[in-house]
Amino acid sequence: MLTNEWIGHGLAGLLGIRHAPYGLVEVSPEVLPDGDCLLIHDDDGDEVRLLPGVHFYSRWMEPAQDLKPEDLSLSGMVADLGMLAGVVVLDTLLDQRDRKPLNPNLLLVRQGGRASLYLMDMGMAIRSAVWGMGDLLDPGLPDAEAPLPYSVPPTDLLRVVRAPQDFAPYLAAVSALGRADLEQVVDGLPPAWGITVEEREALVDYLLHRAQALPAYFQARFARQRREWWE
Repeated sequence: MLTNEWIGHGLAGLLGIRHAPYGLVEVSPEVLPDGDCLLIHDDDGDEVRLLPGVHFYSRWMEPAQDLKPEDLSLSGMVADLGMLAGVVVLDTLLDQRDRKPLNPNLLLVRQGGRASLYLMDMGMAIRSAVWGMGDLLDPGLPDAEAPLPYSVPPTDLLRVVRAPQDFAPYLAAVSALGRADLEQVVDGLPPAWGITVEEREALVDYLLHRAQALPAYFQARFARQRREWWE
């Protein structure tokens, strides 16, 4: 999951998608309250133990709130709703399916009477918080005739995206990605997270293959008749 966050935010920066400042932080046992760990419960009620070591951090933005469907009707107050197209491009590149109507993993940051979108939470990239080499060996994109593979499609978000014009700058940025760009992001992963040399190389290959295929994939989606581009 930490790897997903690092890769997701790094690629968001390359594609021009707004996000909070992020980085790595060393968490020592002394600051953790529950016997050298932090105990939390996930959405399913299962206990998760957060251990000391190198972690990903994303700075909290103030004043900020979770994006809600009713916020999208205030298009004059929300700067750059077209960034939602970039979020879809990034999600498709990373096979990140965890963006739901009531939990879009996007923040609204309000400043000076305007609100800007900020990306957050890319922990479920490559279809899972826990993936391995086998997941990277099939970099193919989903069928362009099928709906976008969100587990619960955030249709309120998708309806405000203008296709293809909102997608144009993000697909151009994807087309410009080269192996060196992807290697720079992947090389930033700390050794403490245990990503092997083989996994790093496979991750770069996976991302490069999908990036090269994305423009044609979305053009095929936009060219379909009698259906919205996300359906």
